[in-house]
Amino acid sequence: MIPSLTMKRLIHLIGLAAILSATLVLPACSTSGVQDARQSGLENRQNRMDSRVSARQERWKVRGEREDARAQARFDSW
Repeated sequence: MIPSLTMKRLIHLIGLAAILSATLVLPACSTSGVQDARQSGLENRQNRMDSRVSARQERWKVRGEREDARAQARFDSW
């Protein structure tokens, strides 16, 4: 009776150790994946913002050139 009790206890301890190690290892793996995904999302967002700012600056430049041309034409007409 004593050997079977010790075997049960040993199996329970091994199972407990396996569960404990899994709970310590698996979150570390998934956290790294989540951080990579978050970083990728932030980079994509920053790229979109940069392209919008660049397009806006280009439009302002074109509008400024047109306005300067109109002002010059108005000045020349006097």
